[in-house]
Amino acid sequence: MKKLILLIQILFSTLQFICQENYIKYESKDMKFYYPDSYEISEKRIMYDINVKLMSKKPNYDGTTDNIGIVLNSLFSKIAEINKENYTLDWKRKVYEDFKKAGINNVSPNELSFEKKIIQNKEVMVRDIHILLMDYNISSYQREYIFIQNNKTCFIINTGSSIDELNLKELEIKEIINSLEIF
Repeated sequence: MKKLILLIQILFSTLQFICQENYIKYESKDMKFYYPDSYEISEKRIMYDINVKLMSKKPNYDGTTDNIGIVLNSLFSKIAEINKENYTLDWKRKVYEDFKKAGINNVSPNELSFEKKIIQNKEVMVRDIHILLMDYNISSYQREYIFIQNNKTCFIINTGSSIDELNLKELEIKEIINSLEIF
């Protein structure tokens, strides 16, 4: 019965993959995955050491563009190693440091949720965060997916103007996770 359910999920996922959008293959010496053709690879970086940055070709209603950042490192070798409290404290410290380097001191980083989920039959930690740059009245939401394969950690970070925008991009992220292979 479990095999039948798994087969149905794979077929449904494949159908969604084919019907929704066209996908482009990304491949490097470290990883490969498929991403929607509504995004393009961008070489622009602001703060983080991002391996691949995908930028939406279409701006949102407020003129901003959605971004998907993909970071690969060896921070964790399995999901069970992630200590949520320590990870969150380290993240906040890094946010303050990075913005300070950029000359921005009045920043408010907040974690909204942090939970383990099964996405495309893969165990993934999913975290919603909100960063407010108070002096500029700029607000950014991010959904971070932490996936581990072959003892390497992959962070997929989806950025948008609201949680609703992040929810709209969920299917695209699921397809990236489904096709992701880390070498």
